[in-house]
Amino acid sequence: MLPDAGAAVIEAARVLRPGGWLLAATWGSQLGTGADVVVREELDRAGAPVFPELARSDAGTDSAEDMAALLADGFVDVRTTVRPLAARFTPPVAMAMRTGCGTLGWRFARLDRGSQEQVRRYIADRFRALPDEEFVDRSEVLLTAARRH
Repeated sequence: MLPDAGAAVIEAARVLRPGGWLLAATWGSQLGTGADVVVREELDRAGAPVFPELARSDAGTDSAEDMAALLADGFVDVRTTVRPLAARFTPPVAMAMRTGCGTLGWRFARLDRGSQEQVRRYIADRFRALPDEEFVDRSEVLLTAARRH
């Protein structure tokens, strides 16, 4: 969520005393869920505007190799563990999250109230047909620890 990870690392190295630890949690692969696909399809069908293309803020922080390279100047003992998010959502929580925040929420908010209600109904109907596994986010989280020189 940093616009410039390199600048953040330089600042962390500046404020940490020698031997101090930097801990970071970043996204690895972002896989999403089958429920996300349903919401996206219903927003497309309702004519919701497409979210503007933005540069990824996690470029350079989404793999253990990228984190090691990013922290190479100023930090030692860089260790990154990759873990599955494995977050399981209920249909109501998935609905609230995907229509209330992020790129899908941005698109949803640009629909008029009547269209929003219709999209919610269509999503709820389609969610009822999805197996529980389609509500599990298997994205990766990278947990990195590094010690300042």
